[in-house]
Amino acid sequence: MEKNNEADNMKKKKKKILHIGSVEWQENIHVPDNISWYDVRPDEIHTIPITKFVEEKRGKKIINKEVPEVYDVVILSDYFVTGDLTYIEETVNAYAVVCQYGFQHAPELTAFFKKKMPQPLHMDSPQQVVDIIHKNFFNGQYGSKLPISSIDISPNFKGNMHYEGSAYLSLTHQFGQDLSPICFWKYNVMLDKNVAMEIWLEYMCEHTCEIELHVQLIAMGGNEVIKEWTLHQEDMQNPTIFDEKDGGYLSFSLWVKGEGTIQIGALHHRFSNLTYGQFILGGQRYSDEKRQEFIYYFNPGNLKPPLNIYFSGFRPAEGFEGYWMLKSLGHPFLLFGDPRLEGGAFYMGSPEFEQKILSVIQECLTYLNFSNKDMILSGLSMGTFGALYYGSQCSPYAIIIGKPLVNVGSIAGVAQKLRPNEFHTSFDVLKLHTGGISQEHIKQLDERFWTHFSSSTFQNTMIATSYMKHDDYDPSAYYNMIERVGHQSIKIYGNGWIGRHNDNSAAITNWFFTQYKEIIKRDFGGTFE
Repeated sequence: MEKNNEADNMKKKKKKILHIGSVEWQENIHVPDNISWYDVRPDEIHTIPITKFVEEKRGKKIINKEVPEVYDVVILSDYFVTGDLTYIEETVNAYAVVCQYGFQHAPELTAFFKKKMPQPLHMDSPQQVVDIIHKNFFNGQYGSKLPISSIDISPNFKGNMHYEGSAYLSLTHQFGQDLSPICFWKYNVMLDKNVAMEIWLEYMCEHTCEIELHVQLIAMGGNEVIKEWTLHQEDMQNPTIFDEKDGGYLSFSLWVKGEGTIQIGALHHRFSNLTYGQFILGGQRYSDEKRQEFIYYFNPGNLKPPLNIYFSGFRPAEGFEGYWMLKSLGHPFLLFGDPRLEGGAFYMGSPEFEQKILSVIQECLTYLNFSNKDMILSGLSMGTFGALYYGSQCSPYAIIIGKPLVNVGSIAGVAQKLRPNEFHTSFDVLKLHTGGISQEHIKQLDERFWTHFSSSTFQNTMIATSYMKHDDYDPSAYYNMIERVGHQSIKIYGNGWIGRHNDNSAAITNWFFTQYKEIIKRDFGGTFE
């Protein structure tokens, strides 16, 4: 039975909600115990506390530091929004401003709303607004998966079965004309009554096979089935959200009919903000026809160049990485995450998959009215592949990377020699992208990167690289990049540390972040404390 404490942690966190409107709400609503409520009129905005003092340890000294007061949600309930909202600009995050559907605002507030990406809500019932925010506008993120090793096969199954690494369980059979249960997940997923849960199954059906996912809600502390759902394939085109007032445990089984092969992958389960964001407020996801996913999050920041784009590293826990690091820079930023396989599949995929990543980048540039030279792509470890692979297709101002991994096929090829007990998922990555694990497949996957990199149209792009001198994943990545630059107008510079891939992540990350700040200060006029 799979449990997590994230829901309990989120329930304990006190939310600060600021309501700005011509009519006060507090006297007419029930405010949950874990919410601190603030009510002000638009002409009273300057009475709101926007800073606080916190203790910070600097060496042996403890100092009081003034920092912005942060409101988890700001509700603007008037149809025509007025007031000096720039006063509270630093106290509320993007996507945490809630407005009336069809609201209008004073012209001087245009920049505020462009930065904050407001979420529309019907406000006929103030209590309903409070209830929606209480349940769905939570801090933190949670996402995990039930791997194929947690699947039990029905004893009645008489067909052929094999595992494709840890990526898919493949079943081939004449399953019959009627749906019947073929496999079951050993573990249940906890459904907390205070947080909705999103379910997404990776699968592929061939020939005439059809499937249904049967879900049961089992009562806490017992085995009573409270509720049951049957999800047909058309119901699973998008993630399925379970939001039940009683909570319990979700149990899963897969029913199949027809003839051919079904491939069953991971069963993902994630806390849901409903329509207000994937993992976090404003987060989004994309999946192609093969149900291959990536996630992304855009924050307009201060609307000033550069747009900082970060590709997450290998991450078994699902969700976004690098949020606070990029947010601290103050400028617009875009995060990408890859929840496939054990912790990511290096951001490669079908033509539609890869084109969508490029489209997301272009959409953000268009929103900000930036050019490609107003952006920096970046990543650490697995994320370096995404930064370089897509950077070679859009010629950014700079690419900042740490612990580069570019010869993805060879990462699997050298596994037995350099890492006999580590990162076996590299074979899953190789098989996913090439269909095999032979030497020819290794070479094919390596060349997938170099075909883009060597034929790119870089225009005075800087590539700042920190690397490990004895890297046991991709030992030659940095030197291969220098060799392959050829006639292109690229400036590559780097700094190496003694050790293997994971021996000095702190130094790599520190150098990585320092390059960000130096480039933004020197070339974009940014300032930092």
